[in-house]
Parts: sequence; structure tokens; C-alpha cells
Amino acid sequence: MVINFKKLFFKEFNRYIAVGISTVLIDICIYSILLKIGFILSYAKSLSFIAGTLYSYFINKKMDI
Repeated sequence: MVINFKKLFFKEFNRYIAVGISTVLIDICIYSILLKIGFILSYAKSLSFIAGTLYSYFINKKMDI
């Protein structure tokens, strides 16, 4: 069985980039929304970070099949 490491690397790398970008977007969106509705800066950042981390965890877990 021949494994094409280059193809496998680029598939994993592209997935890594896509999940990373979407996680940052989730973090920024939730942070902005929380600030607009009146959350304190540190609470808004903490909650948006937690949301981004949970999103990343579940997306990576789902894609790790």
C-alpha cells in the first residue's frame, strides 16, 4: 500500500487552516455581539474565547474520522 504523504499533508493542512479561520471568526463575532449588548470587556473576551475553543474542539473531533 502506497501512501501519498504530500496529498495527505495538504489535506490536513487545508483542514487546519479552515478550522483555524472559522474559529477566529466565531470568536470575533461573539466578542463583538457581547460588547454591543453591554458585557464587560474581560467577560466578553472570556466567553468568546470559550465559545471558539469549544467550536474548534467539536469540529476537529467530528472531522477526525
